[in-house]
Amino acid sequence: MQYSLARIVAGLDAVSPGYSSYLNRLTGEVVSCSDDEIDAADAEPDDIKRPDWEQEQIERARAVLASDDWLPLPDSFEIHEYRIMESFAESQSGRVQDGLLRALRGSGAFRRFKDALDLLEVRDEWFRYRRQALVEIAREWLEANDLPFDPADNLDEAGPP
Repeated sequence: MQYSLARIVAGLDAVSPGYSSYLNRLTGEVVSCSDDEIDAADAEPDDIKRPDWEQEQIERARAVLASDDWLPLPDSFEIHEYRIMESFAESQSGRVQDGLLRALRGSGAFRRFKDALDLLEVRDEWFRYRRQALVEIAREWLEANDLPFDPADNLDEAGPP
């Protein structure tokens, strides 16, 4: 079986503080779960009444926890979004580089960076750069876990950045 690089990238794109993604080694399926869903699946009894959609999410999280078939994808600390943003800023030149690096200083850097992308008209370039960074992280993770994949995988299948 070859695993879908595009699915792994989509799973990484869903990762953020409070959300994790997992790969099923047997099926190649990638799912994302919130920390709250994982906590509920791990600690709560089945008889607690919840809306159907929420119960489905918790059941999915319970299935992930109950089986060794699921591997956690890199988490937000391993992806290190700030480092990707900083690398993108450094790859730019002139006023774009200056504006992006200035936006990354101090608290509120993520919001200022996103605002600066629009102001400096480089949002599309950022999304391409970020997507490529996630592709590299996915490739390294698949290789580190000895999971075969097609390097020519159609990354358009992963959806928008």
